[in-house]
Amino acid sequence: MRKILPLIVVGILVLGGLGAVARSESNEVRYKSETIFFSTPVINEKKDYVSINLAEATSGSWETDKPMLPLITKVYIFEFGTRVNNVRVTFSDIKEQKVSKLVEP
Repeated sequence: MRKILPLIVVGILVLGGLGAVARSESNEVRYKSETIFFSTPVINEKKDYVSINLAEATSGSWETDKPMLPLITKVYIFEFGTRVNNVRVTFSDIKEQKVSKLVEP
């Protein structure tokens, strides 16, 4: 009985580890595409500066002595072992808007 118990424990550990090693090699090519629409920025005038807000913003830029601008961050989660070959961002219908003062630093 003493010789069988260690063999059973080792067998369980070896068989349990096979699931972590076994994975399918797939050469399937998939594409992910997303379109993001932006609302009109809200510009608020303060004493010496203007602040710019965007409803879709997830954060803002916080670099010293740089304008504080809204940022949109997107996180994509892929399966383990996924290889990303290309990321392409295109912009359409770019609109410029002048502001009366400097953007708040």
